[in-house]
Amino acid sequence: MRGPLAGAELFNAVMTAAGWACQCQGECGSTHRKGGICRIPDTDRARLLAAPERPLPDREAVTADADALRAWCPNCWHRITTAADHARQDAAAQAQDPLF
Repeated sequence: MRGPLAGAELFNAVMTAAGWACQCQGECGSTHRKGGICRIPDTDRARLLAAPERPLPDREAVTADADALRAWCPNCWHRITTAADHARQDAAAQAQDPLF
């Protein structure tokens, strides 16, 4: 499979360590069928991405090395980042409640 134009060496290291398959173990909220691990392979229909185990601010994520990154399929990564966004919004709303 082809990788990104920038950071290809890091991307390839993460994908090779992952066996070119999604490493989600249910963090996205899905139980997944195959022993609880997603294992979606990197294909033209589902391009894997190398991202931190948990969503981080961009300024932190860009400095992560291969050991801190995992392979994610687009669906799992979307679900985990959406959940993190909702948790952040809920925390911000609760922090403001005492102000009013």
